[in-house]
Amino acid sequence: MNKRRIAVASVVVVFIGAVSIMLGMNRSDKLGLVIGQEEILQEEFLQAMSNEKYSVTQYFHNKYGAEVTKDFWLKDFEGESPYQMVADQTVDALTATQAVYEIAKDKGHLETMGYSDLLERYELENKTRETKISNGEPVYGLAQFTLDLYKEYEMNTLEKLYTNELDNEGMDISDEVGKQYYEENKEKLYVKNDDMEIEFIRAYYGILDVDESEIKALRDDLQSLSKEMSDVTTIGDLVDTYENLKPYYQHLTITSEEFSSRGREIGDVLELAMELESGEMTHVIDQNDSLYLIRSIDRVHHDYLAYEEVKDNILKVLREQKYEEIVAKRAEELSVSDDREKLYSFTKKHLR
Repeated sequence: MNKRRIAVASVVVVFIGAVSIMLGMNRSDKLGLVIGQEEILQEEFLQAMSNEKYSVTQYFHNKYGAEVTKDFWLKDFEGESPYQMVADQTVDALTATQAVYEIAKDKGHLETMGYSDLLERYELENKTRETKISNGEPVYGLAQFTLDLYKEYEMNTLEKLYTNELDNEGMDISDEVGKQYYEENKEKLYVKNDDMEIEFIRAYYGILDVDESEIKALRDDLQSLSKEMSDVTTIGDLVDTYENLKPYYQHLTITSEEFSSRGREIGDVLELAMELESGEMTHVIDQNDSLYLIRSIDRVHHDYLAYEEVKDNILKVLREQKYEEIVAKRAEELSVSDDREKLYSFTKKHLR
């Protein structure tokens, strides 16, 4: 009987000890930061904090010329402290995240908003993708997420769910507003590229294993060819007589739709060709470690992309902008309770 009592007592002591340790761990994991109805734990704060460090280092580098040395985070720069700025920006970022979650919950797109719930969704998404891959099913995007990338993915998904429902606040954008945005931005966003037919020689000697005499020979041949040009001849007609120039000759027809993709390949050529009208030719140009001779065979000028062509994209942009305003407004309305000095101390400790 006594042995049984001792055994029971031992179990009770162990149980109480375990509960005490768990409670102690829970208490130690709290920062005294509450945003809305959610208490922010250390792990969550650190995860958000890691995304704020770069912008803070850039701020102090640009303003004070500061370098990220061992003691950078603890230095004082005319009353500004890097570790305090990191802490403040982290609170702002967590508040914005909470605002997104509250809006999503209001709309039925999210059931729970806690950090542990985020981790569960993150793990479930990765397991789902892993299962699909093992079953030979298609998976779009990444095979596996890091937590940061999953959170970004979730934020984007929640934004799309909100902005795709036109009955939601701010999502019914009128054509009048869309056309106003178009007029304000068409010079920089909606200029339609011209259709162009060009021929050119571009010799990028910067990547060639050639000496100065060979570069001079290329330059002299280009000069000679350009002098032979007339209204009835083309570069293509003459280039066959210049063996060392033939490898660098191209004749292209580029539509307005292809202009951007072609620009990634021959952006330097197109920049020079934009100065030419039909039938015009450059002189021999030596710049950017390259030799150029460019002739515009034909050019069809275009004005702007029509509003109807870009309407859907404009309305999407305006809905996204409005969504950001709604999130910012909700974030301002959220109550934030914290012991800022405790947060500063915690941040300082984890930035060393």
